[in-house]
Amino acid sequence: MSKAIITISFNIDSVTHADAVSASLYSNSGSGDIDYMTPVQTIALDPDMEGPYKFTQTVLNCGSFKFAIKCFDSTGNASEPSAPQDVFYHAAPDAPSGLKKNSYNPATGVLTLDAI
Repeated sequence: MSKAIITISFNIDSVTHADAVSASLYSNSGSGDIDYMTPVQTIALDPDMEGPYKFTQTVLNCGSFKFAIKCFDSTGNASEPSAPQDVFYHAAPDAPSGLKKNSYNPATGVLTLDAI
């Protein structure tokens, strides 16, 4: 199974988000709309640092991923979500038994296989 690690880096505006103590990453899991009810990951924020902060997300399937971030204050109040960021991930399928992947061109979708 192919997989990729997507890293989302961001800074926090200390004026707009002066009371932020945590940030949560939200995703659409590769298709559809972003699910703002279930965070993918949450991290604590340092009040003396604007960033950069990083989220890493391992994806196992091809898709058109969308990510957004919300900040939270100490009482749990959420900011408006950031503008969604789009990431498209496409990988070659796994080689069938008895064959191995030689090369893959994502632009054309052509997978070249060799016998083992």
